[in-house]
Amino acid sequence: MPLPRLFPLTLILLATTLRAQPQKCPDEATSITIPATINGTLEYHPGVYAWYGLRPSQPACGQKVIQLGFDDHAAFLAAHRFIGCEVTATGNLFVPNTGYWSTPLGITDARIQPDKSCKPGDSLPDYSAIPIPFTLRKYKIVATYDPKTFDFSAQAFDPSGKPLSPWEAYANDIGNGARDLQRMFCANGFSASDPKDASGQPSLQANVDPDDPSAVEVAIPDDTTPVHVSFTCTRSAAAGKE
Repeated sequence: MPLPRLFPLTLILLATTLRAQPQKCPDEATSITIPATINGTLEYHPGVYAWYGLRPSQPACGQKVIQLGFDDHAAFLAAHRFIGCEVTATGNLFVPNTGYWSTPLGITDARIQPDKSCKPGDSLPDYSAIPIPFTLRKYKIVATYDPKTFDFSAQAFDPSGKPLSPWEAYANDIGNGARDLQRMFCANGFSASDPKDASGQPSLQANVDPDDPSAVEVAIPDDTTPVHVSFTCTRSAAAGKE
């Protein structure tokens, strides 16, 4: 007696069912992370709070964009190669509870695998790897932070007033989760001093971070007014002995 020809069809239906299983979603009340694998287009959002977003082909857990968090700086820089590409992102899906995250859902420990159709571009530059001349003992930073756009920019000058380039090798910035305090940093091996308002705002609060001598803490007065701060960076004695 011949066997019925339903077996191949059954396999097809089973495979389709497995592929169609929806992504499990995290519960904000429990703060539990859920393993996730999501396909979508990779986006990049620049600024002080620069972040990568995954735009799923179909909304995942009701979200059109999910922020990706990488476990090291090198992975963050390298991900820029795949902007605009279709990628598969894997990691742990969770509900963020700090201002460091820009979307209602995030994926931590993200790993991305580009589609075969992707044509990789350039990684983000690693300015911390650019060597600063050992003969430079001191320089000045004039920095601007715009709380409306979260953009940070700066100018760097040697003691004679000559511009130093690229400025990103000499200064960087990190905001806090509440986005009301900015920490502006000298380059590695340099200590910050003499922070001053650079635009006639006598009430601006800026001081050297007591826990990190390379950083200046600047209180952001409101969410619309750009702040302009200058400070001096001096090569530390320990760095000078290297």
